[in-house]
Amino acid sequence: MGATAVLAAGLAVGVVSSMAAGSAPTLPSLDPASCREPPATPLPSAPRFAPAVDDLLARSTPDSLMRRLVEFVGGGGNRHYRHPDATRYVLAELERMGRRPGVEVTLHPLRGFVRGEDLQRTVLVRLAGRNAAAPGVLVGAHLDTIDDAPGPPDAPVPGADDDASGVATLLELYGALQTSDLRFERDLYLAFYAMEEIGLEGSGQLAQWFFERRLLLRGVMQLDMTAFTAAPGRLFFVTDWTNPALTRFTQVLAGEYLDPRVELATTGCRHGEPCSDHVSWCARGYPTVFPFEAHAGESNPRAHTPGDEPRHLDPTHAYAFLRLAAAFLVELAEPRAP
Repeated sequence: MGATAVLAAGLAVGVVSSMAAGSAPTLPSLDPASCREPPATPLPSAPRFAPAVDDLLARSTPDSLMRRLVEFVGGGGNRHYRHPDATRYVLAELERMGRRPGVEVTLHPLRGFVRGEDLQRTVLVRLAGRNAAAPGVLVGAHLDTIDDAPGPPDAPVPGADDDASGVATLLELYGALQTSDLRFERDLYLAFYAMEEIGLEGSGQLAQWFFERRLLLRGVMQLDMTAFTAAPGRLFFVTDWTNPALTRFTQVLAGEYLDPRVELATTGCRHGEPCSDHVSWCARGYPTVFPFEAHAGESNPRAHTPGDEPRHLDPTHAYAFLRLAAAFLVELAEPRAP
């Protein structure tokens, strides 16, 4: 059976064959300032679409988000990049939730690996907007896990916070969008990246695919570890490889749509390293923002271990990130009248 038949199991999914072979692209830049210029498309001065944001948020709760997280941890199989289980799980969930008109799902195999090897793949969901030429909006999270302990390199670990929390948020947003009547002016993307843990491979190749086709994005948000809290009531914004103007706008959204008691703070990537998939987009000049669960030095100590389990996570904290991501998508994609 072909890749689409094996992985999609009934869902019509496009496979981007041009990325299935050849050398993996090299990052254009690893300068954290690569995406610090003001976005080419001016950002709004204030939130404008509260009723539409509220419409999406009414379709989710902290409990429903955590159920998705637990189900992904339990049903996503071995999420190491050498296994396709997580890709299959996401495709099955998208099929179960249905696909309204204007939704496209594509699989992005990875260059630089053996052709035909059954590996994890990046899943990209596009909800077409009315103006295909206008810069779109993308929110992403990564599928894969890794165990830092000595032992088999592809040993399965729960990865509940890192990054089932982000994946569950994307699935919850997809479900809300499917049941909503909202339509948008701009394209809206949800990206489920493969291979973040071994060098940002999935996001790097997807960002390169966008870059080579001159597909413009108004903003890119990364959701990676959103459900553990060392300091309840605080939400952090990463300042490395992110765009200051987009970060400020997203902080404005937090002030509008989150509990007013939530305190906003900033942090850097630990040791200044390229710490998550937003780096792939920043390196190509796309404006990025990365809200994070804690200060870099106080993030989940169980990440990359068998102890990264749902029982250690905070549903209220995780739900704040879902609210923020929903606001980000709606306010930047711009809902339009039916």
